[in-house]
Amino acid sequence: MVQGVRAARNKPQGSLWPDAREALMELFVVVDEWCTSAAESNWFARRVLEDRVARDPARPAPAGYRWAEGLGNSGGRFLKRVTKDVDEVLTPAPPWYARWRRSARRASARRTLRSMLRIYCPDVLDSFDAAVEARTSSVPAYRADFTRRANDPSTTVDQIRAMVDAMDDTLRALVAARESLRRVIQDNYPGLNGGAP
Repeated sequence: MVQGVRAARNKPQGSLWPDAREALMELFVVVDEWCTSAAESNWFARRVLEDRVARDPARPAPAGYRWAEGLGNSGGRFLKRVTKDVDEVLTPAPPWYARWRRSARRASARRTLRSMLRIYCPDVLDSFDAAVEARTSSVPAYRADFTRRANDPSTTVDQIRAMVDAMDDTLRALVAARESLRRVIQDNYPGLNGGAP
């Protein structure tokens, strides 16, 4: 894997392949921001669970138990923005000059970070895609369901715990994907001064 990414990195002058280092670093920063935001959302859910365990389960939750739209990555706007950023880094639009000719547009669409990772680091790409899909599909469901269930006296502590545990699972997968990207970057681009590894 390391030799493959280094071969792509040492592209000849004028090559049409993306600059892998900058693209990987940008992708890492986007995912790192998402992990931070997801950890905030999970922290809130964990506090709700702890409070539910500590109080009488027959009492409804205080009025403040609402899944705030802007909290962490629970907000729909945040999720749309971060997934758009991920897509734009992995599969950017072709440059303007390549859009005029169909063959140049298709060739440019094949020269993406996603293609490079699929060739040289398929396991990293697969785990990354699985983590993004898991978090992306679970957040809207939890956002819609969490407040209702936390306030419903018939919802058991175990049911809330199962939701929080599932959220933690998606966060762990996202963190693991971020760390895989970090290893690819550090293994192939150890110096920040632009020197060869």
